[in-house]
Amino acid sequence: QLGEGTGGVTEAYKRRIVLPFAGPIEATDHVLGHELVHAFQYDITNTNVSSGNIGALALPLWFIEGMAEYLSVGPVDSHTSMWMREAARREKLPNIDDLDNPRYFPYRYGQALWAFIGGRYGDAVVGDMLRAGAGRDGGYKQAIESVLGVKTAELSKEWHSAVFDAYRPIAESTKAPGAI
Repeated sequence: QLGEGTGGVTEAYKRRIVLPFAGPIEATDHVLGHELVHAFQYDITNTNVSSGNIGALALPLWFIEGMAEYLSVGPVDSHTSMWMREAARREKLPNIDDLDNPRYFPYRYGQALWAFIGGRYGDAVVGDMLRAGAGRDGGYKQAIESVLGVKTAELSKEWHSAVFDAYRPIAESTKAPGAI
């Protein structure tokens, strides 16, 4: 049973996409693109629940869902920008190793990280990182180190710096709603 807030699901077991049609066609287009990314993630990593190959399912949600958001809507998204602007205003950006914490919404923080990675290292690394991290003990850490050549701590610092550089001027020139 799917909850009413679920935009769509890509089933790893039956290898199918299930989604309702949303009100505006743009919403349906986004969800379909997002779910197709999951289908490709399963295919690229040979994810096969029946045979026990967990592939992409071994990766954290921020990695998988963030990648799906990044590849379906691109590097700039108003929802993600809102989340990152607020995180920069509060100076509370998580380190990459903390993104598994449920307090950090995996779709937004994951997309923001993927947008940074794609902008800094090029989009070609996205598929390379998926292949490098899926179904392996090192997972995302191994993917970051082998493909990007940096540790997660260093990548976190670079990402934080880029987010603060992008959003600090906006935070400094505007007031929080509660201050008005």
